[in-house]
Amino acid sequence: MKTIFKLEEYRVKAAYQTKQKQEILSYLQSVVGQHVTVNDIYAYFKRKNIEVGKTTIYRHLEQLVEQGLVAKCVVDEINGACFEYLGEH
Repeated sequence: MKTIFKLEEYRVKAAYQTKQKQEILSYLQSVVGQHVTVNDIYAYFKRKNIEVGKTTIYRHLEQLVEQGLVAKCVVDEINGACFEYLGEH
């Protein structure tokens, strides 16, 4: 009898941390208690001479929101969202 294993059933997802995601997290930790925008984070990367697109920043922020590390607040669609670091649980 042959046993067939489904990869999805046995795969353990590790929290993949890119340098950019770690930089975003470090920045958010440095401004605890403040709401920041993607433009704030983008400017931070520019000051550090790190090339990163705004789409990448949005993607990483959404992942951090899903992980419960960051809160997302949308006031209106004109101004976009702001984000706040919540900390490790």
